[in-house]
Amino acid sequence: ARGALLIPGETVVDSWLLPIAFAEHASQHGAEILCGKRVTKASKIEGGGKWELLCADGTKVLARKVVNAGGNFADDIERLHSGEEPRFRCKPRRGQYAVFQPAQGGPTLSAPIQPVPTDRTKGVYVFQSLYGHIVCGPTAEDIEERSAARTDPETVERLVQHALEFVPGLRKEHFIGSYAGLRPATEHRDYQIHAQHGGDWVTAAGIRSTGLSASLGIAPLVSSLLALTRPRRPAPKPCTPLPSLQQLAARLQTAGEGAAVGFGGGRSSSSSWMGPGPVPVKPAEGGGESEGAAVTLTLGSNVPRRVTHPLARWG
Repeated sequence: ARGALLIPGETVVDSWLLPIAFAEHASQHGAEILCGKRVTKASKIEGGGKWELLCADGTKVLARKVVNAGGNFADDIERLHSGEEPRFRCKPRRGQYAVFQPAQGGPTLSAPIQPVPTDRTKGVYVFQSLYGHIVCGPTAEDIEERSAARTDPETVERLVQHALEFVPGLRKEHFIGSYAGLRPATEHRDYQIHAQHGGDWVTAAGIRSTGLSASLGIAPLVSSLLALTRPRRPAPKPCTPLPSLQQLAARLQTAGEGAAVGFGGGRSSSSSWMGPGPVPVKPAEGGGESEGAAVTLTLGSNVPRRVTHPLARWG
């Protein structure tokens, strides 16, 4: 490269643990999280001022406010309440990753390596995960499939070669596998966040991977749109901190696939690691794609959370 830009404040997070932390804190504020419920109908109850959401399994949910954060299916959800074509169309963008597990004393990265972003993508990174993996990705492939994220050997091989070009020391290290994810892109570059029905329905769509960094700004924006007609509520109570990342790593690496790991309300909390190196864990074994069983964590709310993200699981 002719030059480079150092961003000293850039931080790597556990992209599975962060939304789980949000879910844990929502639960502690009284939220009930229903999984596996596909909404098939949304209608406003006449004279009641509430929405009735009907799920495919017959479950009915009544709500004063609805936030459509439907990810790759947000446009389908949007059609339910209006019967019209939404102002956006979800166009999933697949990102594939190749993952190495350096041995003790192997190469480490002090910061993510990234190209100059374009108007379409931030490009392919080479970065070190919180658990010591060196990861190359993501790609940016527009696809029609909305629910299945699969890797392909040709793309993974290109990612491997890309990683070896930037970190030559990886040639001696163990390639443990690959994984892919789908970002809920739309035809618009901007996020699709807006209120309808006097603030009773708020849409938060088209939020791609940059939404992780932007989440703490998106939340108050959505909250302010809901507040147009939202009744006052008492100040939120303090949340129970999650276990530290070091505790999670230590318990995950000794639990084994399919095990259940329990935590009480610990005093330390972190979903990011900014120490001098990766969180110390033993090397992962095996390879291939991210399939199979996963460890289950029970955190402060006593709700089991299945560890599904491959980096967190391999960690």
